[in-house]
Parts: sequence; C-alpha cells; structure tokens
Amino acid sequence: MRLFMTLKNTYAPTRKSGAYFSLLLALLVSLLSGAPAQALDTRIIDIVSVSWNRSAPLPGSVADAQKEIETKVGPLWRDLTTVYGDPEDKRIQFTFGKSLPDPIRLTFPVPCENNFTTWTSAVRVETYKRLGITDWQSRYLLILTPDAGCIWSGRALIGTVDKPGGSLVLHDSIDGFIVAHELGHALGLGHSNLMRCSNGLSDASWENCRGVEYGGSIDLMGNVDVSTPLSTYHQWRMGLLKDADIRQSWKSETIDINAVDIYGKPRAIFLRDGKSTYWIEYRKASARYKAGLVIYRTDPPPPSSIQSPNAYDTQQDTTEAIGTDIWMLNLDNYVYANSSSSGSMTLEPGKSTTVFSGNISISASGASDTSVSVTINRRDSGVLKKPILTAPSTWRAPDAAILAGSYTETVNDIADYEAKIDALIKPLSSSKVADWKPTYLNPFTPPQVLQLKDLPEGQYSLSIRVRNLSGQWSPWSDPVQANIDRGLPVVGTDYGIARVQSGRVFLEFSGISDVGSGLCSTQLINPEGWILAKSALKSKPQFGFTNGESKSGTLQIFDCLGNGRSASLTSQASFAPATQMKRNGKWSNASNEFPTGSMRCTGKCTAYLVTSGVAGVVVGSGSADYSLVGGSPKSVRAAKNGESYGAASIVVGSRNKSVKVTGSNFVLVGVASAKAQITNVGEAQAFASEPDRSLDDPIQKVLNRYGFNNSDFSSEWYVVPMGRGTTLEDPTLDLCSAQFDSELLRKERRQVLANKTGNPYLFLSTESVRYRSVAAAEQALSEVKLSYANCVKNLGGTERDGAFTKYEFLDLPKVPTNLVSTSHRVIVHAKIGEAESARYLFGAYQYHDDMFTGLYVVRPGDKPFTQDEITRWLDVAGVMAERLKG
Repeated sequence: MRLFMTLKNTYAPTRKSGAYFSLLLALLVSLLSGAPAQALDTRIIDIVSVSWNRSAPLPGSVADAQKEIETKVGPLWRDLTTVYGDPEDKRIQFTFGKSLPDPIRLTFPVPCENNFTTWTSAVRVETYKRLGITDWQSRYLLILTPDAGCIWSGRALIGTVDKPGGSLVLHDSIDGFIVAHELGHALGLGHSNLMRCSNGLSDASWENCRGVEYGGSIDLMGNVDVSTPLSTYHQWRMGLLKDADIRQSWKSETIDINAVDIYGKPRAIFLRDGKSTYWIEYRKASARYKAGLVIYRTDPPPPSSIQSPNAYDTQQDTTEAIGTDIWMLNLDNYVYANSSSSGSMTLEPGKSTTVFSGNISISASGASDTSVSVTINRRDSGVLKKPILTAPSTWRAPDAAILAGSYTETVNDIADYEAKIDALIKPLSSSKVADWKPTYLNPFTPPQVLQLKDLPEGQYSLSIRVRNLSGQWSPWSDPVQANIDRGLPVVGTDYGIARVQSGRVFLEFSGISDVGSGLCSTQLINPEGWILAKSALKSKPQFGFTNGESKSGTLQIFDCLGNGRSASLTSQASFAPATQMKRNGKWSNASNEFPTGSMRCTGKCTAYLVTSGVAGVVVGSGSADYSLVGGSPKSVRAAKNGESYGAASIVVGSRNKSVKVTGSNFVLVGVASAKAQITNVGEAQAFASEPDRSLDDPIQKVLNRYGFNNSDFSSEWYVVPMGRGTTLEDPTLDLCSAQFDSELLRKERRQVLANKTGNPYLFLSTESVRYRSVAAAEQALSEVKLSYANCVKNLGGTERDGAFTKYEFLDLPKVPTNLVSTSHRVIVHAKIGEAESARYLFGAYQYHDDMFTGLYVVRPGDKPFTQDEITRWLDVAGVMAERLKG
C-alpha cells in the first residue's frame, strides 16, 4: 500500500482545479467571466538526498527528482489552483531551485515516528548552509531518503498557504505524485478519505462505518495518482473558495451551484444534521468518475472508527475544531483497495440519496457543463428532542451555558429560545459566544447560545424550548428550580487571625461574605492574573502567610451564582513564639508535642508583645486571659485540630501597643500579628471554563501537575495545550541554537499556552518533558547550558530557521531560593532580535531527575519587562520548581 503521512492539526487545507476540461469549455468560461490575470505565485523547491552507514541506494537520483518537479509537480499544482473566471488569480506553481550533488551523511536514519520535526529541521539547516543560501525560510526542501523500514512513502509537516516554506520527505521514492501530495500538506491540506459503511450503505453513524485513510481518490490528497480538481472543501480551507461561495442550507430548497473549478455561482453546499456535517459539490465527468454530485462528511470520526496503517492517525483526539480531512461517500460503484481505485463515486443527475438519519434527501437536475441544480428536502422527523439543561449548581458565571452541550450538538443551530417561568411563557434573547472560533458544526457563523446572563433575576421554576433554523420547535425541557441572584458579595474591611499552622499565620477576612448562595471562591491575584492565594470557604475566607510575608494584589470574590467583587489588598503577617515575648513568672520550654518556641507557664505568669494592626493569641494547652494593657481581658482556651492551633484575635490599631497574656498553668505558643488594608472595591466578572479533553490521557494528566493549569490564573485566562503540544513532534529546546541531540531522548511532553482577551504577551507558556532517563535529562541540561554560554559569548545564536539572531542579555532581580539549584537551571532575561522582529524573553529552564519544566514569557519589542514584573515571574518559576521537586 502506498502510504503518505502528515503531522495533523487544525490548520488550513487547500484546493485544486481540473485541466481535464475541454479547450472549448475553457474558452467558453474565459469569454463569459474573464480568465484570471497571469500572476503566478511561484514557489521554489530545493532538493537534498541523505544517507547513513550501510544505507540502501536511493531509487533514483536528485536529477530524476528535479525532472519530476519540472514535468509533473509544477504543472499539476498550476492547474489545480486555476479557477476559471475568477478575477483574482490565486494560482500556485512550484519550480526547481537548487540541489546538493552529493548526499548528506547522517549518523542515524530518518526517524519513522517521533522526532520527525527535529530531524527535518537539522537536515534543513545543514542543507542551506552547504548551498550557501541564507534567505531560505520561504523555500521548500525535498529530502530524499533511502529505505529505512518506515511504512510511509512521503511525509510533511502541515503548513499554511499564506506562509511559504517547509520540508517534505520522500522515503525510498522519487515519485512526483507523492511530492505533489506532500506539498498539499505543506499548503495546509489534510487527506481525502473514504467513508466505508457496513451492509454497503453509503452513509451511517460512525459506529457503523470506517474512515478509510487515503481512500477518497477524488483528488491528489488520497494516495491514488490522479490529477482531477481539488475538493471544494480543500479549496475553501486554502482560500481559493470564499465563504460567500458556499451556501448553508437549513430548509427544503433548490440551489444552483457551479462545477468545482468554475467561478460565479456558489460551488459548495454545507448541510448539518445533528452532529453530522455534509459538504456537497458538483463535478463534470472525467476519466475517473461520472458527472454528478460528490458528497463528503466533515465531522471527524472517533479514533476507533479510523482505518489506517499509520498508528498516528488512530491516536488523535477528536475535537470540534475544523479539521483538515474529509470523508467521501460512495454514491455509485466506487471501489478502493491497495492504493488503487475504480468506478465512480458521484450521485448522477436524476438520482437521489438520503443521509443516514433519514432527515435529508439530496438530488440533482438540470446538469450542464458548468452547473447543476441541487434539491434538498428536509423531512420533519417528529418534533425536536426536549432540551437538556445543565445543572443549576454550575451556573456560576454570566457566560455559563444553560443548555447541555450534548443537546446543542444535536440541533441544527438554534434560531430562538423561549422560557416557561412559573408557567408564564416569554421569549429569551441569546448571546454570541465571546472569542468564538469556527468548529466543524458551525464553520461559518457563531451560534447563538443561551447563557446565565440571558435569564431574568429571581427564584422560579424554569423550562426551556428552542426553535431550530429549520423552523421546528422542541418540547419543553424538564423544569429546574432557578435561583438567579445578581446581588454582589459584601466586601468589608474587618479582618482577624484565625489560626496558626506549621509556622504559617492564617488571616481571616471576616468582613467578606455573601448573604445569598454563600462564597464559592476568594482569590488574590497579581497584576498578571497569577493566583497568589485562594480560599473556598463559604464565608470569612482565609489566606496563609509565612512568618514576615507580605501579600498584595487584587482580591476577586465570587459567590456561587457567578456574582463577583474586586478590591485592592495589601497585607502582611508575622508570628512571635513565646520565647521571643517579654515574660514574668515561672516559664520553661514546652515539650516537643507543641510548636518550636512554645513555653509552659507553671503557677501564675504573664507575657507581653508590642505590636499593631491585629494580634492573635495562640494557646497550646489550658486557658489564659488576653487584653491590651489597661483594657478589659478576654479568655482564650487551647483549640487544636491536627497541626492547626486556633487564635483569639484582638484589634490593636495603627499605633504600637502592648498585648498582655496572663494565666496559670498553661502553654503559650505565641502571638501572631497582621495588618491588612482593603480599598478600591468594584465589580468582577467570572468566566466559565471549558474542559481540557487532553487530560483524559493518563500521561497528560500526570504531566499536568508540573506546568500551568487553569487553577493557576484568574478566570478570564484559559490554559490549553498547544497544537502538537502533547506530542514529541515539535522541539523543546531552541535557546540560541538549532541543534539539541537530547531532543531524540524525550519520552513524554506537554506544552500549554495561557491566553485571554487582551493578552499583553506574545507568548505565555510552560512545557513539561519527561526524558527516557536521568542521564538523558542531564544531557539536555548540559546542552542548554552550553548553548546559553555560547549565546552570551557571541551575543546571539543561529535559530532553527538558519538565521543568526541577536541576543542582548538583561539584568535579573534577586532569584528566589526555592528554584532548583543553580547547577540545574538556566534563567534568561533577554532582548531577542532587532527592529520590527524584536521581542523580550523571560525564560526559566529547570531540571530535576528525569523531568524538565520550562517557563516562557515573551513581550513585544516596544514593551519590555519591568523589574517588578520579572520578579513576579521568578516567583512563578519558584512554584514550577516546587512542583518539579514535589
């Protein structure tokens, strides 16, 4: 079987057009619409071959591969990107550039699976170094390799059409069709696959079908050598087909569409039937198929339904993001087997087909050389299912969803909402999703969703019904008891000392409460949104302080219905053990069962501490009286719970005063002191969080302990895995260098991004890597230390794109003591690049045993870090170190 492979992600695919049209048709369309202006986008392909010790010979020479590019690849892509009559010329042509006459000798073969990106990057840098080309970022490099036992014939990284350049590898082949296919990936295309269902059905649920990788030989993105036009889905993903050229259909209607490569009328129809999505196009007859409609499914199959010889294809998480792949329906006598195909897959004019739900039938009529009429009939299969509401206990943010995703995914977009509120029916407005991104269910327009902020305030019985875009109303949902309270939490300035535990003083904010649902979250955040302290207590939230620690930042207080307040907080706390207090009477050191510094009073004793703010008296056993000198005494008894000792608070005031503790036969642990000021009280908004499906993987769940996670930031931030961030396909180390051999010694990886609306950073990320051994991690540490030292010496380094980049290393504030040891870390504060490409980097590279954690913060070139900001990110690096060592 001929196998091609790409590293998939949610990038943009491409399109092709047909040279199979007759000259008469081409002239006709040209006369009617005007041929595109001759302004080819010419892109260069260079060629290199590689070998290694005892490697097999190549199946052909570099000159043979050059001939394939010049005679097959270049003309094919020029034809595939021709849209007849389009006033915008979007054609792409590939031409041969340069090649190395002799192979590059490697110390190891091409990797068949992991570390492919690292390997291609190293070959790419070396190739252009030998060719003497410095400005090569927008050039494509074809790497020819001998047989290394890989199951694939070609492989490339997914790119985008608007960013030229990339690498493609041919394994034991020089076939021009494979080169053209892999260039499709470099332009952003996925595969054209086949939907093969049980009992010979053309369409069914994915549970009864298989997505046959490469099997849809409708265009060159399968693995059958064809030169027929690209699917309109690939055209759209590549930008050759605009949204305006695609009709979304939600009702019974007839739509005229043009053939796939003729400009003018719409060229594609998008249908949604619950969670299944369909893409319809029209093709004129060719040597490979009859004239008729071609229909694709664009909803991704679960991994268990994918049939592919590439293990990688069956290991990808299914998401709602727009994918690069399509799955062709067999609507005639099409047969695919062993990388070859026969028969036709089209729905001929005069015939009809019905999607597997039975809700939609599709037929074509009035076919000509250029267009066809497509009739869509939607059948009401009874009323919609009744809506499913999310649990009211989750309605804790204004943007919290009211309808369960398991329901909204099955509805063909919702047009209207109605509510039954204590039997009174009223229409509801709906909200647009903030920061919406297209999904395969809604690729063109954001859906209208019902959120907590759309419901009226009050306590009432609530039922919801919806009308979809086809005009059907659903039945009413099961009623729930809603408690929509938009009253804000109370933020007062009273505070006290609640307890002392393991040397930490816990400050209690007794003036903060919520009279309705109670508090759900109280947190203190720094200016970057990093959470410094948090409390889940329903009232009187508490923050812990080490001895002498100060905390300042923004308080965010949320009740359990999503209402929030914010305020500025400055605070500090300390603890004086009894041994540090002035004492009268008979005192002795307490036993080891009490905290260090505790003292035992025998007979009648007194102890004093001069302080201000609020004091908290902590007794380990017995009882005592406490007061300000000259004031009325109050009694405190020992209150121990595990390692925690309760404290009795007394307000001292802004001026220093003496706190007096007196009693008989008791143990005094000490007196805590604290000051806190709450100002600038305002409102705060809570944001609903989305689940991270990557954490269903046990490996990713473990790695999630080390770097950023959603509980680290205030709710306007979200933390998500990077594209390919849960794989080994992308490099980890890139500080001032293009080559780190330890990249091949990684075992597991998780890299996440932190983002929000109005993010001040170009890049904010953590990366956690487990190496194959402690020795492998130590090698990586040695390499990054050497690269850093060379970068400081040379004032820059050669990056992965082969260009020398200037580094200006800047001062660092005092580094916290809780980072890993100096010998196991590299901390960087630098200005990288010059002029428009300049940016500022703070990076913390920390190693412990077989683990690595990287913290990367990048600012724009016109907005450098302040020293206070760097200090705060160093504190975050300290948290990462504690997790790493933890």
